[in-house]
Amino acid sequence: MKTNNASIETGDLVVYTTEWTRNNPWMKFKEPKGLIVETGKYTGNRNCMVLWEDGKLTLANLKDFDLIAAGSVA
Repeated sequence: MKTNNASIETGDLVVYTTEWTRNNPWMKFKEPKGLIVETGKYTGNRNCMVLWEDGKLTLANLKDFDLIAAGSVA
């Protein structure tokens, strides 16, 4: 699993990480996974829109994610 947040872009599959999961990498697979739908500047100092595996769409910060798989955007 990559941890370089600068390379995360639209279409990538990401996992939400916390300080606890960074210190215990075997628990990352229990954290919520999402798809980066859009990047930009949003209210609340957020910079991306994420579609979560349960269907919710939220705003978040790219620094809070680790990359699972890079997607391809046409």
